Amino acid sequence: MTSAARKIPAEILLVEDDKFLRQLYYDGLSLAGYNVDVAVNGSDALGKLSGKGYDLVITDMRMPVLGGMEFYLRSIDKYPELKDRFIFMSGDSSWDYNVTPCLVARRINKPFKIKDLLVQVNALAG
Repeated sequence: MTSAARKIPAEILLVEDDKFLRQLYYDGLSLAGYNVDVAVNGSDALGKLSGKGYDLVITDMRMPVLGGMEFYLRSIDKYPELKDRFIFMSGDSSWDYNVTPCLVARRINKPFKIKDLLVQVNALAG
């Protein structure tokens, strides 16, 4: 598949509580040609999911109000088509991915370079 034929998700929901990181990731994804909406925590993101269809969700794991794992579980309960459309960001090396081993492949450890995030986004987009 050529890069011109690659399907870019029309809509990405980015969930990050840190204002600086949220803007950094938003800018990187937008410059790469993605349409990005943002949410500040899982609760905020659930509200956005109910109003719009997203092709991909990128979420931090540790956030106030509603963390990434609970957000993921609630999301796929309501929107099962999103089950394999999440990328998880975490700076917490103690988070137990053994509980949900399928998530390891879609994890990106903070800190990371935007190009590393784009590799994962492009892999899910293809």
